[in-house]
Amino acid sequence: MRQALGLVLLFCAHNLSAQQPLEVRRGDLQVRVNLEGTVVVDDIIRLRAAVDGRVEDLNISTGSWFPPGQTLGHLANKEMAAILDSHNTTEPGVMEDRWRKVYEPTPISCPSDCYVLRVFIKNKEWLKPKALLFEAAQKITMVGRVRPEDVGWIKDGMDFQYWRADDPSKKYKSRIAGFVLDIQGEKAEPGGSFTLKMSPSHYFEPDTRWEGVIVPLVKPNVLVVPTGAIIDYNGTAYLPIKVSTGMTTRELTEITAGVQEKQDILVLDDAALKGAMRHQLQYSDTQPHAAADVEKKVQQDYLKPEKEPKPKKLKSLPDPDATYGDDPYAQ
Repeated sequence: MRQALGLVLLFCAHNLSAQQPLEVRRGDLQVRVNLEGTVVVDDIIRLRAAVDGRVEDLNISTGSWFPPGQTLGHLANKEMAAILDSHNTTEPGVMEDRWRKVYEPTPISCPSDCYVLRVFIKNKEWLKPKALLFEAAQKITMVGRVRPEDVGWIKDGMDFQYWRADDPSKKYKSRIAGFVLDIQGEKAEPGGSFTLKMSPSHYFEPDTRWEGVIVPLVKPNVLVVPTGAIIDYNGTAYLPIKVSTGMTTRELTEITAGVQEKQDILVLDDAALKGAMRHQLQYSDTQPHAAADVEKKVQQDYLKPEKEPKPKKLKSLPDPDATYGDDPYAQ
Protein backbone atom coordinates (compact mmCIF):
# COMPACT_ATOMS: atom_id res chain seq x y z
CA MET A 1 0.00 0.00 0.00
CA ARG A 2 1.36 3.41 -0.94
CA GLN A 3 2.35 5.34 2.16
CA ALA A 4 1.98 9.08 2.70
CA LEU A 5 5.73 9.65 2.49
CA GLY A 6 7.57 10.31 -0.76
CA LEU A 7 9.16 13.08 -2.81
CA VAL A 8 7.72 16.06 -4.72
CA LEU A 9 9.94 17.92 -7.16
CA LEU A 10 8.10 21.26 -7.42
CA PHE A 11 6.52 23.66 -4.95
CA CYS A 12 2.84 22.88 -4.40
CA ALA A 13 1.81 25.88 -2.31
CA HIS A 14 -1.91 26.51 -2.20
CA ASN A 15 -1.21 30.25 -1.96
CA LEU A 16 0.53 30.23 -5.36
CA SER A 17 -1.45 30.25 -8.59
CA ALA A 18 1.12 28.00 -10.30
CA GLN A 19 4.25 26.04 -9.44
CA GLN A 20 7.47 28.03 -9.33
CA PRO A 21 11.00 26.64 -9.12
CA LEU A 22 12.75 28.89 -6.56
CA GLU A 23 15.85 28.73 -4.40
CA VAL A 24 16.53 28.53 -0.70
CA ARG A 25 18.30 31.76 0.17
CA ARG A 26 19.88 33.43 3.16
CA GLY A 27 18.58 36.74 4.43
CA ASP A 28 16.97 38.68 7.26
CA LEU A 29 13.61 37.32 8.43
CA GLN A 30 11.29 39.83 10.07
CA VAL A 31 7.79 39.76 11.44
CA ARG A 32 5.73 42.64 10.03
CA VAL A 33 2.39 43.46 11.63
CA ASN A 34 0.08 45.79 9.72
CA LEU A 35 -1.84 48.36 11.74
CA GLU A 36 -4.82 50.51 10.88
CA GLY A 37 -7.22 52.82 12.61
CA THR A 38 -8.89 56.19 12.71
CA VAL A 39 -8.67 59.50 14.55
CA VAL A 40 -11.25 60.48 17.16
CA VAL A 41 -11.83 63.45 19.48
CA ASP A 42 -11.89 63.15 23.28
CA ASP A 43 -12.80 65.34 26.27
CA ILE A 44 -15.30 67.49 24.39
CA ILE A 45 -16.26 70.73 26.11
CA ARG A 46 -18.78 73.47 25.40
CA LEU A 47 -17.93 77.02 26.37
CA ARG A 48 -20.73 79.38 27.41
CA ALA A 49 -20.94 83.11 28.00
CA ALA A 50 -20.24 84.15 31.60
CA VAL A 51 -22.04 87.51 31.24
CA ASP A 52 -24.37 89.19 28.80
CA GLY A 53 -22.78 91.26 26.09
CA ARG A 54 -22.10 91.69 22.42
CA VAL A 55 -19.55 89.61 20.56
CA GLU A 56 -16.58 91.66 19.39
CA ASP A 57 -13.26 90.88 17.68
CA LEU A 58 -14.22 87.25 17.10
CA ASN A 59 -11.23 85.43 15.62
CA ILE A 60 -11.90 81.70 15.73
CA SER A 61 -12.29 78.99 13.12
CA THR A 62 -13.23 75.35 13.23
CA GLY A 63 -10.61 72.66 12.69
CA SER A 64 -7.87 74.57 14.50
CA TRP A 65 -5.99 74.30 17.80
CA PHE A 66 -5.92 77.19 20.25
CA PRO A 67 -3.71 77.37 23.34
CA PRO A 68 -5.13 78.25 26.77
CA GLY A 69 -5.46 81.96 27.44
CA GLN A 70 -5.40 83.01 23.78
CA THR A 71 -8.12 85.59 23.26
CA LEU A 72 -10.55 84.45 20.60
CA GLY A 73 -12.90 87.41 20.98
CA HIS A 74 -14.65 89.60 23.59
CA LEU A 75 -18.05 90.12 25.13
CA ALA A 76 -18.59 93.89 25.37
CA ASN A 77 -21.22 95.38 27.69
CA LYS A 78 -23.74 97.99 26.53
CA GLU A 79 -21.53 100.98 27.32
CA MET A 80 -18.55 99.56 25.47
CA ALA A 81 -20.73 98.52 22.56
CA ALA A 82 -22.13 102.06 22.32
CA ILE A 83 -18.64 103.53 22.21
CA LEU A 84 -17.62 101.09 19.50
CA ASP A 85 -20.70 102.06 17.48
CA SER A 86 -20.17 105.82 17.82
CA HIS A 87 -18.89 107.72 14.83
CA ASN A 88 -15.56 109.25 15.66
CA THR A 89 -12.68 110.55 13.63
CA THR A 90 -10.20 108.82 15.92
CA GLU A 91 -8.03 106.27 14.16
CA PRO A 92 -9.73 102.82 14.28
CA GLY A 93 -8.58 100.78 17.22
CA VAL A 94 -7.20 103.66 19.26
CA MET A 95 -10.48 104.48 20.99
CA GLU A 96 -11.20 100.82 21.66
CA ASP A 97 -7.87 100.49 23.43
CA ARG A 98 -8.57 103.59 25.52
CA TRP A 99 -11.97 102.45 26.74
CA ARG A 100 -11.08 98.77 27.03
CA LYS A 101 -9.24 99.46 30.30
CA VAL A 102 -12.32 101.22 31.68
CA TYR A 103 -15.05 98.79 30.72
CA GLU A 104 -12.93 95.60 30.68
CA PRO A 105 -14.80 93.48 28.08
CA THR A 106 -14.88 89.77 28.94
CA PRO A 107 -12.37 87.76 26.86
CA ILE A 108 -13.38 84.55 25.12
CA SER A 109 -10.73 81.80 25.42
CA CYS A 110 -10.16 78.07 26.02
CA PRO A 111 -9.31 76.82 29.51
CA SER A 112 -6.69 74.47 27.99
CA ASP A 113 -5.43 73.40 24.57
CA CYS A 114 -8.57 72.93 22.53
CA TYR A 115 -9.44 71.89 19.02
CA VAL A 116 -12.50 73.86 17.91
CA LEU A 117 -15.22 71.70 16.40
CA ARG A 118 -18.16 74.10 16.07
CA VAL A 119 -18.74 77.83 16.55
CA PHE A 120 -22.23 79.03 17.54
CA ILE A 121 -21.70 82.81 17.59
CA LYS A 122 -20.75 85.59 15.20
CA ASN A 123 -19.48 89.14 15.49
CA LYS A 124 -21.87 91.85 16.77
CA GLU A 125 -24.27 89.25 18.12
CA TRP A 126 -25.90 90.01 21.51
CA LEU A 127 -25.71 87.16 23.97
CA LYS A 128 -27.28 86.35 27.28
CA PRO A 129 -25.46 84.67 30.17
CA LYS A 130 -24.81 80.94 29.61
CA ALA A 131 -25.32 81.32 25.87
CA LEU A 132 -23.39 78.64 23.93
CA LEU A 133 -20.20 80.03 22.35
CA PHE A 134 -18.40 77.09 20.78
CA GLU A 135 -17.68 73.37 21.09
CA ALA A 136 -14.13 72.04 21.32
CA ALA A 137 -12.14 68.87 22.00
CA GLN A 138 -9.28 68.92 24.47
CA LYS A 139 -7.73 65.78 22.96
CA ILE A 140 -7.30 64.28 19.51
CA THR A 141 -6.59 60.56 19.75
CA MET A 142 -5.32 58.14 17.13
CA VAL A 143 -6.93 54.73 17.73
CA GLY A 144 -5.05 51.71 16.38
CA ARG A 145 -6.41 48.24 15.61
CA VAL A 146 -4.50 44.94 15.69
CA ARG A 147 -5.90 41.79 14.07
CA PRO A 148 -6.51 38.69 16.25
CA GLU A 149 -3.74 36.70 14.56
CA ASP A 150 -1.19 39.43 15.36
CA VAL A 151 -1.95 40.32 18.99
CA GLY A 152 0.67 37.91 20.30
CA TRP A 153 3.42 40.03 18.77
CA ILE A 154 2.36 43.39 20.23
CA LYS A 155 3.21 44.92 23.59
CA ASP A 156 3.63 48.40 25.04
CA GLY A 157 6.83 50.26 24.27
CA MET A 158 7.30 48.99 20.69
CA ASP A 159 8.12 51.56 18.01
CA PHE A 160 5.97 51.70 14.88
CA GLN A 161 5.53 53.74 11.71
CA TYR A 162 2.25 55.25 10.57
CA TRP A 163 0.86 57.49 7.85
CA ARG A 164 -2.40 58.85 6.49
CA ALA A 165 -4.14 56.23 4.37
CA ASP A 166 -4.50 58.77 1.56
CA ASP A 167 -0.88 59.97 1.76
CA PRO A 168 1.59 57.10 2.40
CA SER A 169 4.53 59.23 1.24
CA LYS A 170 4.75 61.00 4.63
CA LYS A 171 5.60 58.58 7.42
CA TYR A 172 5.78 59.26 11.14
CA LYS A 173 7.09 57.32 14.15
CA SER A 174 5.59 56.72 17.56
CA ARG A 175 5.43 54.09 20.30
CA ILE A 176 2.73 51.60 21.34
CA ALA A 177 1.07 52.48 24.65
CA GLY A 178 -2.06 51.27 26.41
CA PHE A 179 -2.40 48.12 24.32
CA VAL A 180 -5.38 45.99 25.41
CA LEU A 181 -7.29 42.99 24.10
CA ASP A 182 -10.84 43.63 22.95
CA ILE A 183 -12.42 40.72 24.86
CA GLN A 184 -10.63 39.60 27.98
CA GLY A 185 -11.60 36.44 29.83
CA GLU A 186 -13.57 35.05 26.87
CA LYS A 187 -12.90 31.95 24.78
CA ALA A 188 -13.12 33.96 21.56
CA GLU A 189 -9.95 34.98 19.71
CA PRO A 190 -9.82 38.73 20.37
CA GLY A 191 -8.15 41.50 18.47
CA GLY A 192 -6.41 44.36 20.19
CA SER A 193 -6.30 48.16 20.24
CA PHE A 194 -4.19 51.03 21.49
CA THR A 195 -4.44 54.81 21.55
CA LEU A 196 -2.01 57.62 20.82
CA LYS A 197 -2.64 61.18 21.96
CA MET A 198 -1.81 63.62 19.17
CA SER A 199 -0.41 67.06 19.92
CA PRO A 200 -1.33 70.46 18.47
CA SER A 201 2.01 70.48 16.65
CA HIS A 202 1.32 67.15 14.95
CA TYR A 203 -2.16 65.73 14.44
CA PHE A 204 -4.55 64.30 11.90
CA GLU A 205 -8.03 65.71 11.50
CA PRO A 206 -10.86 63.77 13.21
CA ASP A 207 -12.17 60.78 11.22
CA THR A 208 -8.89 60.48 9.28
CA ARG A 209 -8.09 56.90 8.30
CA TRP A 210 -4.49 55.89 8.92
CA GLU A 211 -2.28 52.85 8.35
CA GLY A 212 0.96 51.66 9.87
CA VAL A 213 3.41 48.83 10.39
CA ILE A 214 5.36 47.45 13.32
CA VAL A 215 8.32 45.03 13.21
CA PRO A 216 8.36 43.22 16.58
CA LEU A 217 11.01 40.62 15.70
CA VAL A 218 13.96 40.34 13.28
CA LYS A 219 16.23 37.28 12.79
CA PRO A 220 19.26 38.24 10.69
CA ASN A 221 21.09 36.04 8.18
CA VAL A 222 18.94 32.90 8.29
CA LEU A 223 17.90 30.39 5.61
CA VAL A 224 14.45 31.23 4.25
CA VAL A 225 11.93 29.89 1.74
CA PRO A 226 8.43 31.11 0.83
CA THR A 227 5.98 30.15 3.56
CA GLY A 228 3.65 28.76 0.90
CA ALA A 229 6.31 26.19 -0.02
CA ILE A 230 6.10 24.49 3.38
CA ILE A 231 3.63 21.61 3.60
CA ASP A 232 2.36 20.50 7.01
CA TYR A 233 1.36 16.88 7.48
CA ASN A 234 0.63 15.21 10.84
CA GLY A 235 2.50 17.90 12.74
CA THR A 236 5.62 17.70 10.56
CA ALA A 237 6.78 20.32 8.04
CA TYR A 238 8.03 19.22 4.62
CA LEU A 239 9.81 21.22 1.90
CA PRO A 240 9.75 20.05 -1.74
CA ILE A 241 13.34 20.20 -2.98
CA LYS A 242 15.25 19.60 -6.21
CA VAL A 243 16.91 16.17 -6.58
CA SER A 244 18.84 14.22 -9.22
CA THR A 245 17.34 10.93 -10.33
CA GLY A 246 18.64 7.71 -11.85
CA MET A 247 16.64 4.70 -12.96
CA THR A 248 12.85 5.03 -12.65
CA THR A 249 10.16 2.38 -12.50
CA ARG A 250 6.42 2.69 -12.01
CA GLU A 251 6.77 2.50 -8.26
CA LEU A 252 10.29 3.59 -7.35
CA THR A 253 12.95 6.02 -8.56
CA GLU A 254 16.66 6.01 -7.86
CA ILE A 255 17.89 9.26 -6.20
CA THR A 256 21.49 10.09 -7.00
CA ALA A 257 21.76 13.48 -5.25
CA GLY A 258 19.70 15.89 -3.15
CA VAL A 259 18.59 13.77 -0.17
CA GLN A 260 20.09 11.41 2.36
CA GLU A 261 19.13 7.92 3.43
CA LYS A 262 16.26 7.79 5.95
CA GLN A 263 15.42 11.44 5.36
CA ASP A 264 11.68 12.07 5.82
CA ILE A 265 9.80 12.86 2.62
CA LEU A 266 6.15 13.46 1.63
CA VAL A 267 4.03 12.23 -1.30
CA LEU A 268 1.19 14.45 -2.52
CA ASP A 269 -1.90 13.18 -4.27
CA ASP A 270 -2.77 14.22 -7.83
CA ALA A 271 -5.12 17.01 -6.72
CA ALA A 272 -2.39 18.66 -4.66
CA LEU A 273 0.02 18.68 -7.60
CA LYS A 274 -2.07 21.38 -9.31
CA GLY A 275 -0.92 20.54 -12.82
CA ALA A 276 2.67 19.49 -12.07
CA MET A 277 3.69 16.19 -13.68
CA ARG A 278 4.88 13.16 -11.81
CA HIS A 279 8.25 11.69 -12.70
CA GLN A 280 8.07 9.41 -15.77
CA LEU A 281 9.42 5.92 -16.43
CA GLN A 282 12.84 5.83 -18.12
CA TYR A 283 13.34 2.18 -19.30
CA SER A 284 13.14 1.21 -22.98
CA ASP A 285 9.84 0.01 -24.44
CA THR A 286 11.76 -2.87 -26.07
CA GLN A 287 12.47 -4.37 -22.66
CA PRO A 288 9.12 -4.22 -20.83
CA HIS A 289 9.48 -7.61 -19.19
CA ALA A 290 12.98 -6.93 -17.88
CA ALA A 291 11.86 -3.53 -16.53
CA ALA A 292 8.86 -5.09 -14.86
CA ASP A 293 11.07 -7.66 -13.18
CA VAL A 294 13.42 -4.95 -11.90
CA GLU A 295 10.47 -2.89 -10.71
CA LYS A 296 9.00 -5.82 -8.81
CA LYS A 297 12.28 -6.65 -7.12
CA VAL A 298 13.05 -3.03 -6.12
CA GLN A 299 9.52 -2.51 -4.80
CA GLN A 300 9.74 -5.63 -2.65
CA ASP A 301 13.11 -4.59 -1.29
CA TYR A 302 11.87 -1.04 -0.52
CA LEU A 303 8.56 -1.92 1.07
CA LYS A 304 9.51 -4.92 3.13
CA PRO A 305 10.79 -4.28 6.64
CA GLU A 306 14.50 -4.35 7.32
CA LYS A 307 15.83 -7.81 8.10
CA GLU A 308 16.94 -8.40 11.63
CA PRO A 309 20.27 -10.26 11.93
CA LYS A 310 19.80 -14.00 12.60
CA PRO A 311 21.07 -15.08 16.02
CA LYS A 312 24.15 -17.27 15.90
CA LYS A 313 23.61 -20.91 16.77
CA LEU A 314 25.42 -22.03 19.91
CA LYS A 315 27.46 -25.19 19.74
CA SER A 316 26.06 -28.06 21.82
CA LEU A 317 27.78 -28.65 25.12
CA PRO A 318 29.78 -31.88 25.49
CA ASP A 319 28.26 -34.88 27.22
CA PRO A 320 29.65 -35.07 30.77
CA ASP A 321 29.67 -38.90 30.54
CA ALA A 322 31.57 -39.01 27.25
CA THR A 323 34.95 -40.88 27.12
CA TYR A 324 37.75 -39.04 25.35
CA GLY A 325 40.45 -41.79 25.54
CA ASP A 326 42.62 -43.83 27.94
CA ASP A 327 43.54 -42.21 31.22
CA PRO A 328 47.34 -41.71 31.15
CA TYR A 329 47.42 -41.96 34.95
CA ALA A 330 45.60 -45.26 35.07
CA GLN A 331 47.48 -48.24 36.68
